[in-house]
Amino acid sequence: MPVDSRTKVAHSQHDNFDNKSIAIADYVLNTSFELEDDAWDAFLAATPGGHHTQTSRWARLKALAGWRPARVIARCDGTIVAGAQMLMRTLRGVGGVAYVQQAPLAAVWSPTLMRELIAALHRLARSCRIHYLSLQAPATNPCCEHLTLMGFRPSPNSPWDRATTRIDLSSEPEAILARMKSNTRYNIRLAQRQGIVVREGSESDLATLYQLLSATARRQGFEPEPEPYLRCLWELFGPPGQARIFLSEYEGESLSAALIIAFGDTVLYKRSGWHGNTGRLRPNELLQWTVINWAKANGYRYYDFEGIDLEAAHAVLKGEDIPESVRQSARGFKLGFGGEIVLFPETYEYFYNPIVRHLYDAIKPQINSGADLKHLLRRFRLY
Repeated sequence: MPVDSRTKVAHSQHDNFDNKSIAIADYVLNTSFELEDDAWDAFLAATPGGHHTQTSRWARLKALAGWRPARVIARCDGTIVAGAQMLMRTLRGVGGVAYVQQAPLAAVWSPTLMRELIAALHRLARSCRIHYLSLQAPATNPCCEHLTLMGFRPSPNSPWDRATTRIDLSSEPEAILARMKSNTRYNIRLAQRQGIVVREGSESDLATLYQLLSATARRQGFEPEPEPYLRCLWELFGPPGQARIFLSEYEGESLSAALIIAFGDTVLYKRSGWHGNTGRLRPNELLQWTVINWAKANGYRYYDFEGIDLEAAHAVLKGEDIPESVRQSARGFKLGFGGEIVLFPETYEYFYNPIVRHLYDAIKPQINSGADLKHLLRRFRLY
């Protein structure tokens, strides 16, 4: 489906929303339902903590699954200084649901402005007949206290990762390599000696990426995004250079592939696939090391593996051994690269409809973990 065919959004559901600008001290708050917003995207890219999942490009991608965007944006002298993008949709039997991931975000911290942003999100959700709102703030924004004071409650199961590992690319490559675990360094060199080649791919390699991702999904028991979803992601983030594909090859055969998102000062490891039959060649370690070097050479400050197990993150921070179940997993693989542990705030939730709250509380005991919730929400292409 061409991207241009999804660049309009109906406003009829929001006609009753008071969209007048609200003046707060030196700030003016307003709301937008536009699917495309280059100024908002530029603010995110230039602001520490700005994340690609807050961009209007991401909103256009989520439109494939029926999510609609709405933004609360604060300006000072006409310049965007803070805001949050909310994505919402209607689920059968539940009604309107919405989420805010990695926001509210502010260029300069102001408790007053943050409280007003959260209040504006409440007004927006109610006007759009949202029954349930889930929100995870960025690590750079300590607004959890304000969320609690304004009626949000911590969610027992978050659909988003609570921790990640991030490599600081300001060091020289030798120093980055030295901070990795010894077996990771060994496997990188082993792959080089055995003739593994890593190259940057193009749109023509999307089919190969999907095949390798599907093979990984079969082994690990999850449902991958459909190929049209990946192609739409490429159409949106590829032309500005924010989406890249890298592939490892041996004697002309593709062994593994990684899709990365380069946004702001960070390169994020978004998706990867491996056909699983050539572990002795160690293609995945060399693939990651090549992408890390590409990110550094292109001026990015961080390489983010986008998600590790929270229990393992706490163990690393305490200097303890990580659980064996994690050590043998894909998330254990990420820890071998020696990055810095970053913890994210817990997810908060707000129920505007008490019936939905009681329904949620009734089924909550059946949700055994955040992984179960992610499996459920992946069906709706939430994250």
